[in-house]
Amino acid sequence: MKWKVETLGLGLCGVKRRMMFLAGIIWLVVVYQLRNWERLRRCGTVVEKLKTKQCFRAPVDPRVLDAFHRDWRMREWNASTFRLEKDDGKVALTKPAELYESKNENKYLWTAFGAPCTVYGKRNVLFVELLSKARPKRVFEFAGNGGFLMQRALMNCNILKRLQQWVHSEFSRPVLYYATFLVSHEEILYSPNSNPEKAKPVNWRVPIPFATSLPRANPSVAVDIIHLDFSNAQQVSKLLNMSLFDTFVTISFEHFYDDLGIICQLPTGASFLFCVQSLEGLSTLESFYPRMK
Repeated sequence: MKWKVETLGLGLCGVKRRMMFLAGIIWLVVVYQLRNWERLRRCGTVVEKLKTKQCFRAPVDPRVLDAFHRDWRMREWNASTFRLEKDDGKVALTKPAELYESKNENKYLWTAFGAPCTVYGKRNVLFVELLSKARPKRVFEFAGNGGFLMQRALMNCNILKRLQQWVHSEFSRPVLYYATFLVSHEEILYSPNSNPEKAKPVNWRVPIPFATSLPRANPSVAVDIIHLDFSNAQQVSKLLNMSLFDTFVTISFEHFYDDLGIICQLPTGASFLFCVQSLEGLSTLESFYPRMK
């Protein structure tokens, strides 16, 4: 009898442990859902504030938005891969792209480049304020590195009042997946303090080129995300009708050696806003610094 009592006691302990384990799982699920609800609430608040300020243009006919997605492409895009070839037939900047991806530097983009408290986060705010003064309608962004500048621009009232389209391009496909995740989840897109790295699935993949219209409820801005190496601007100009864009932006112009060649390919009258590192970061000023010496 004593042995049976002890066995019963051990069984009760096991039941308690299982109940505590299940209670812990339920608690984690509740916390996760509350955080999702909070993100959605903040997103709704931001969107409502933008609507109250009459930042968004009136909803645009879907046929017009569809034209924005297509009219700047001078040939059909290859959805599986897109690599520009130089005049000698060699692929442009393949090795740097592979090197960038092999270092896994694209896993924590928001922590390094998107969080508002970082130098880059503060840079994005200042950049967008400057961009708003250009009053852009159709923006082409290259070397976007995660889409955080685009994120800030899509929350700026002065920009939204005129903005019709934003094309975001990058030479690294994993980084592009990051940007597609942002624009696919408005509760994160309109909450710059939310860390997308906690919500983004490791295996997040979508077909690229990627096209959507924002905001979802009343679409007025066409957003395109494409795989493109802009370093060979002469080839880019043969593939894209760049004259349809009035504004070009990049946050990483110091990484392009042929900077003047890129500028020469931009359409006359267009605005070009870019960032380079300060003179303290001479190692990446590949083209500006030698000309200054």
